[in-house]
Amino acid sequence: LPVRYHTVAFSAITDLDWPRDASTRRDHWTSDQLDVIQPYEGDALTVTGFIVALRPQAGNTEATNCGASGEERTDWHIALVGSFGDPESEAMVVETTPRIKKNHPAWIPENLKPLVGAPDSVRVSGYLLLDPVHKGHLGKYRRTLWEIHPIHRIEIWRAGRWFDLDDLTP
Repeated sequence: LPVRYHTVAFSAITDLDWPRDASTRRDHWTSDQLDVIQPYEGDALTVTGFIVALRPQAGNTEATNCGASGEERTDWHIALVGSFGDPESEAMVVETTPRIKKNHPAWIPENLKPLVGAPDSVRVSGYLLLDPVHKGHLGKYRRTLWEIHPIHRIEIWRAGRWFDLDDLTP
């Protein structure tokens, strides 16, 4: 895990450029297309927003998880928007991963479900990643292909301060 994260505005991620004409498969990208994302991908960032959707992928498989399925072996796709009340089409996706979730026993869907659609700010920290596989989701489930993936920390704003999700749940 990084020793520190750069706090950025929500729009700094959603407005970040990426090669829109590139394939959904990076192994088909040109070096010019890769050069567009290279300065940003992998940066350790913190961003604040509001959860509008939580989609555990327990029944799905993804290449990033070696085709595994089941809650303990899959990611969650969390749609985070910059302003309370924004639609999911304006979201960025932030994702937990099996390797990180195993170190956070309180990171279970039941502990995040109450925050979906709620006016509670959520702050996530993790690495910036461009996920071209989900181009078909643009304009419906997300505004950008940039993600915070994997998330290393989830915090909730309560009573005038940030609380780690691990500390808020039994």
